[in-house]
Amino acid sequence: MSNFGKHLPVIVLVTILCFAHTCFAQKESVDSKDFPLLTGPYLGQEPPGKTPVKFAPEILKYEFCAVFSPDGDEFYCAAYNPDPPEEECSIVCLKRVDNKWLEPEVTSFSSSYVEHDICMSHDGQRVFFRSDRPLEGNSEARERFYLWSSSRTESGWSEARPVAYSGKTDIPAGYPSITKDGTLYFGARIPGSVGPSDIHYSRFVDGSYTTPVNLGRQANSDYGEGDMFIAPDGSYLIVACYQHPENNGEQDLYISFRKDDGSWTELTNMSEPINTEYGENCPQVSPDGKWFFFNRYATEGLSEDGRGTYWVDAAIIESYRPED
Repeated sequence: MSNFGKHLPVIVLVTILCFAHTCFAQKESVDSKDFPLLTGPYLGQEPPGKTPVKFAPEILKYEFCAVFSPDGDEFYCAAYNPDPPEEECSIVCLKRVDNKWLEPEVTSFSSSYVEHDICMSHDGQRVFFRSDRPLEGNSEARERFYLWSSSRTESGWSEARPVAYSGKTDIPAGYPSITKDGTLYFGARIPGSVGPSDIHYSRFVDGSYTTPVNLGRQANSDYGEGDMFIAPDGSYLIVACYQHPENNGEQDLYISFRKDDGSWTELTNMSEPINTEYGENCPQVSPDGKWFFFNRYATEGLSEDGRGTYWVDAAIIESYRPED
């Protein structure tokens, strides 16, 4: 997701919770009596077909980064306050208890700084996200966004820690995605990249991530690659490209498949019905592999009813695979 504005002054948890409730609403605000009864998997939504449709429009308003836990009982996303736009952003969670989805709550690993771009490990035991929160001992937001993570404990989520590589420093990056073997992929502006922002990966070795490696020109372009999703087995990646001459809109989603020799196919525009004249980003595939989620937005020209989180049958992904 593109950078958000600087955070507002530190606010107490009650204020954050009120903010989260204003985002998840079919009215101007949500309280216990207004929140709809949602039962069943995927927030109780009717599954889509081969045409993308809005996901949970009755409660999702200004949210993006749709992430379900492997057991399907937790839904995480980033929620921002549009008034003023993009100045507050927190990671929130809805939980399913006794088959009923409860109201959203800001996650315990969130802070009062700007945070979004969340992903979860395939065992559901660790989350990764992007934040401009300061390092310990400081109070001012950092000028860039860095990757942070939190792990499950018996009492909930641990305190978030910066994601370090090679035991030296934390990673200035965004929109992480992780394979089953623990390899972390992300978009980053690192000197020597192909374009202004490229997709990189880092392996988890001996308790730390290795120095990020650029995927190279096959999976990157001279323009910019950012939001991304890597398949659990690393067989394909979906990435949001901006400023690309083949784009239909502000950002388009592209796909690349890993070849048998480990190289990647050239990025292919996913075109309609995924990409439109507006912008598409935040790709994500559900843990069961059945549904493909993404975000649609526009700086102008797209109604409130048209923007937001969409989902479609993930079988559409295979339709882009090149023929041998």
